Amino acid sequence: MSSLPSQPPLRLAPLKTTSSLHDLMIEEEHFAFAEKDEQGNVQYFHGLKHFLLFQKADLPPIYICDNHHHALFFRYLEYLKTKKICTLLHLDQHSDMNENPHLLPSSILHQDQSALVSQFVKQYCTVGNFIQPALKS
Repeated sequence: MSSLPSQPPLRLAPLKTTSSLHDLMIEEEHFAFAEKDEQGNVQYFHGLKHFLLFQKADLPPIYICDNHHHALFFRYLEYLKTKKICTLLHLDQHSDMNENPHLLPSSILHQDQSALVSQFVKQYCTVGNFIQPALKS
């Protein structure tokens, strides 16, 4: 997405570990994301109060986020914990497989570089191009 003129600051929700979907709440004071409609007008949207890490003993961890390019960061965190590639189930109405000329450094898989991955997602990824860097790393 191109830069947006005079946009209000966008909020990045903190991660909350939970075992209940009752923690799924909307943040009503701040906007979580913005996008242009078919006429080119910018629309701002409220998002989740918290990104959720839903954990049940008999299930793999489930991360719920609305600003979905942050799924790349959560997949990275899970890889650091388990050294296994986790499954990404992504429900959407557009493809997120657009090309992204930026790549994560290969060294991120060998040591915790969460801050670098977080910055990469914020700076180089959008909701339409976050999967290619994940696949290529």
